[in-house]
Amino acid sequence: MKNQNYPTHSELHTSPYFNGYPVQIKYQPLMVNNLLIHEQVLMKALSHHKRTCAMRFELKYPKGYTNRDSHTISRFVDSLRGRINTDLAKKNKRTGRNDACVLSYIWVLERSEAMGWHYHVVIFVNRDIYFRVGNIRNTEGNMYSRIRAAWASALGLSYEKSSGLVHIPKNAVYKINMNSKDYHQQVADVLYRLSYFAKVDTKPYGEDEYNRFLGYSLR
Repeated sequence: MKNQNYPTHSELHTSPYFNGYPVQIKYQPLMVNNLLIHEQVLMKALSHHKRTCAMRFELKYPKGYTNRDSHTISRFVDSLRGRINTDLAKKNKRTGRNDACVLSYIWVLERSEAMGWHYHVVIFVNRDIYFRVGNIRNTEGNMYSRIRAAWASALGLSYEKSSGLVHIPKNAVYKINMNSKDYHQQVADVLYRLSYFAKVDTKPYGEDEYNRFLGYSLR
C-alpha cells in the first residue's frame, strides 16, 4: 500500500454522522477513506464470525528506539496471528473441536509529542473463543500476553523489555452479534469508537514517503 498524501478538502468529513452512523466530532476533520475502511473491515469480520469481538489497544516504541521501519507493524500482525493459531490448535486438540478464528484488523500510525510514533490498533476475533483481553499481569494464556509478545517479537525485544509498550484503554472490548436485537447499536458503537482512527491530526502526511499511516486486513 502506498503512502497516502495529505487528504484534500473533498476527502474530509466534518459532520456528526457518516453513512448513518455517529462519528466523533471532537477530532474532526476525519478522513472519508478511513471511515469507509472501518465499515468494510468490520463487515468482513462479521462475515467470518457472526459473533465477533473487537479489541482496541495502542502499541508504543521504546524510548530511544532507532530501528523503526515500515515493516514493524506487519511483523506484529504476523506474529499475533501465529500465536492465535497456535493457541487455537491447542484448544481444539484438548476439546476435540475444529474451531476457527480469522484475525481481522485495522491500524493507524500517529506521532505526538507525548508518545512519539505509535500505533492505534483494533483486532476482530471469533467471540465464541476470544471475548476479553485478560489480566495485564499475566505473561501467557490470554490475549493481552499474546499482543505484548507479538509486539516484543516485532521489535526484536524480550517479553520483559516490552513492559509499558502495550496500552489497553478503557472500554477496550466490544462484542457484536449479528443475531442480537441490539446488532445495529453494537455496530454503531464500534464505528463511533473507530472514527478516532480517521482523524487527520497527529498524522504527518508527506513528511516521510516511507511511512504508511493506515493498514487493514484484506480477507
